Amino acid sequence: MVGSSYVERGSPATVIFYDHELNRAYLVDPGQGEDRPRRLKRSLEQLGNPEYHVVLTHYHSDHLEAIAKLTPVEVVATDLDSPAVRRPDIRAALTYGMYLDPNDKLMMFRAPQIAVTKEVPASSESSYGRLRLIPLPGHTEGHMGVLTPDGVLHAGDAIFGDRTIAKYGIPYHRRLCTARESLESLARLAPSLEYVVPGHGPVVRGSEASALIELNIKRLDEVANLIESSLREPIGIDQLVASLVKAFSPQELEPANLLLLRTTVEGYISCLRSREAVEPVIVNGSLLWRLRP
Repeated sequence: MVGSSYVERGSPATVIFYDHELNRAYLVDPGQGEDRPRRLKRSLEQLGNPEYHVVLTHYHSDHLEAIAKLTPVEVVATDLDSPAVRRPDIRAALTYGMYLDPNDKLMMFRAPQIAVTKEVPASSESSYGRLRLIPLPGHTEGHMGVLTPDGVLHAGDAIFGDRTIAKYGIPYHRRLCTARESLESLARLAPSLEYVVPGHGPVVRGSEASALIELNIKRLDEVANLIESSLREPIGIDQLVASLVKAFSPQELEPANLLLLRTTVEGYISCLRSREAVEPVIVNGSLLWRLRP
């Protein structure tokens, strides 16, 4: 790709950075799929089989499943996300908003427990080797971007490709308001970058990333505006989910997608609660929500 930074394409993508001086490779989000470990091992062979370390942008199973068939020296995650990397039950509960058996086929992706050997702070920028670790929370509580010395940023799921947005309609974020702030941070950073690598979507040059960032911000704003307009009258979470599905017409709609969307809606209710903008109402034994007068 550029310098000593490479991309293993897929959904999600993996960024590989090779430090020649230390003869050490870093795999950012090894990804998922039966073929991914083999492809990553082949890439490492082409680099001379250096020792390698794994760095995770966040805890979702599709970004870490391949680790189970790899032997990294170290696995790095943020302190907020590491419990869900280690514990598949916590991972499932946080991702889907309810307890699910880690092997439940309802989930879109499943991965075993992964041992995190090093935690880094989620709340502040840090480094690992020559990698720069940049907080980009919202998709998960401790989500981060990973920037190589060559100016290649693996943005994880802080940003989605246009086809991914079209397919699912509503981007999944645990806390939508925080995800929007992270997109604004990414917009400020992007012009100084060589490339931005979304977890799911095409690699874009930093100088050309603004259009994709704006697309993501626009969709989050549309989702937030629809939720807030619906909250003018008392409404339940499932009703809000149904209204979003009707408005954005996702191309793929399965029970798992609806659970993810429900988590996104609840996350935005949490954002509104932190602003004291919404209040709960009980109507006929059902918990509803409305904007505060």
